[in-house]
Amino acid sequence: MLLVIVVILTFTAIFVYFGKIFFSATREKSKKMIEKIQSWEESLEKIMDQFESFAKNSKQAMELENQLTAKVSAFEVSAKQLRISTNKINGIINGHLKKHYLCLKCYKKVKKQSKLLTLEFQKLQKLFLAVVEFSEANSLILNNFFARVSNLQVVWKKLINQGKSLYKQNYLDFFESRLNALNNEIKESFDILFNMTFEAKNSEIKLQETQNLVYEYGLIISRAIKYFIFVNETLPNKIRILLQNKERQKNVISYAFLNLEKLINLPKILERIKEVRDEIINGNLLETETKIRNELLSINKIIISWNNKLTIETKCAYLLNLNEQKIIEIKNHFVKQTTWLLHELKKTNYRYNKQSKITIVEIENFMNQELKTFDYYNNKEKWLKQNISYTDIVDEIKSLIVKIKQYCHFELDLINEINEYQLSKDFLSENSHLMQSKIYEILAKCADNKIVMDEAEKKATKNIDIEFENFQNMLLDSQNSLLTLSNQFDSLLDKYIDVIAMFEIKINTFELAKKIIKYLAAEVSSSEDVKNIYLKTMGLYNEGKYDEILKITHSFVVGN
Repeated sequence: MLLVIVVILTFTAIFVYFGKIFFSATREKSKKMIEKIQSWEESLEKIMDQFESFAKNSKQAMELENQLTAKVSAFEVSAKQLRISTNKINGIINGHLKKHYLCLKCYKKVKKQSKLLTLEFQKLQKLFLAVVEFSEANSLILNNFFARVSNLQVVWKKLINQGKSLYKQNYLDFFESRLNALNNEIKESFDILFNMTFEAKNSEIKLQETQNLVYEYGLIISRAIKYFIFVNETLPNKIRILLQNKERQKNVISYAFLNLEKLINLPKILERIKEVRDEIINGNLLETETKIRNELLSINKIIISWNNKLTIETKCAYLLNLNEQKIIEIKNHFVKQTTWLLHELKKTNYRYNKQSKITIVEIENFMNQELKTFDYYNNKEKWLKQNISYTDIVDEIKSLIVKIKQYCHFELDLINEINEYQLSKDFLSENSHLMQSKIYEILAKCADNKIVMDEAEKKATKNIDIEFENFQNMLLDSQNSLLTLSNQFDSLLDKYIDVIAMFEIKINTFELAKKIIKYLAAEVSSSEDVKNIYLKTMGLYNEGKYDEILKITHSFVVGN
């Protein structure tokens, strides 16, 4: 009897020892995956900073910032899941899938409402321009303006109610505290807007204050929409700080200059602003832009000379690390020139008003229409047709996502099977032969899936590296507008989230295999057949010989 106990204890110790060896390599690989993803995250944050600097100089700022904000929100939720994926598997699947679904549901509804808010604000802005430009504005214009304001209040109220219905239980207090503060801010802004519009009729000072208030109002709306998207408690504080820090100044890569050129070259207003263009050229703005482009190109030559010895993310970080003070000076110069340009445009409009009968609002409408030709979101099919290689990559990623989704279901089934048999020890003791077949069927599935996921990992990692390289090159290309870069950045984030999801599945697979091995050692160690094949397959697993595991387990299941 004593001898039997000693033998059992010896075999148990052997199982535990080999189990530790088996998973040491797995843990190390998982750690490297997380480190690599964290380095990608840092690179993406630096790229994100570029787009923030455009927000104050672009008419599409509000829409673009909201789109990027939503993307980063989704990205951070996935990154959060990755970091905690070594916790209990059931907790991850049941808890985080539920949270992700809730967040996605909220985002879709908020996005729809925020689009309405943005459209209403644009109409409001045009009416304000009419009030500012024509101080003798008739009561019809004012009435239209007040109607727009009232409509905004209705949309805002709907947005608040929508948010309250989505965030119940633990999120309600957190959500309502922010809603109340924002709602009060909006109400105060409406009151000020009403009062100042009436007073602005006969006062140049009040006109300027009213115009400034319009832009402050836009910032309030934009910030309110941000809060709706970021209200989920699971998002890290650093992202909130990143998007709300107005002092953050990073690199400006030429979109501002390109936009200015497009504005100057619009045919219907070219004859009226020739003196403006001359002033810009004399002010050396284009010369400054050329210097920046040359600096970027010289950095690109250095990158090429590295011959891929450093990682893509390191290269991107170097590329983005330009002289911060120089960039700030250029940006300030551009803001100054743009303000002056718009001022001159208004003056020339007055000068030619009697001849052309074209108002400043009509010119602005025409400019917006012209700029739509450069807008990816209004010409999506055209952009995709021009970039065949991008479409091919998207197709590959889509097929990979299908495999990942299929594997998620497979993993859930495995967990349920294991839990079911662990809770039925009496059944195990009475049907040990049947249980042996089931155990090795599970091991075979794990081995087969490991091969598929390794192959998918290589392909996905290669694709994400290519995407980093492509985006880096796009930053150097003077022909790429902000909207083109924004589209590519969205694509990069989507692919990055897919890779994170795949890595998380692999880590969960390791935890699952660990659970199986622990179960085998504890529950069926008395079976010599199980013991022998278990030790053999564990060794093969550790050596990466997954094909051999498939052969052994398959023959065992079929033979029995």
